[in-house]
Amino acid sequence: MSASRPPAWKLGVEIARNLGFVFILAHVFANLGVTHLSQGLRHSFWLWLAFPATLFIGTALWENMAWKTALTHMGDWLVKMMLIASLLIIFA
Repeated sequence: MSASRPPAWKLGVEIARNLGFVFILAHVFANLGVTHLSQGLRHSFWLWLAFPATLFIGTALWENMAWKTALTHMGDWLVKMMLIASLLIIFA
């Protein structure tokens, strides 16, 4: 297996995708009036359950993604959302 690097444009798309996610989460928090860490974490959990978790369960169920892979991605998104929520609240 070769350790080739992905094309540079993919890095740019990944950065833009994550910045877009941060912007949307910040917008949702602002509209909900989230000011405390506990509120941010709670809302992030429910958003995670509504979107990434639901999508990956559907992918595993209907598109034959391995359950281990789906659970890995779900865990990744849970950590990502909690970390971003924490940083948004702390630095807002």
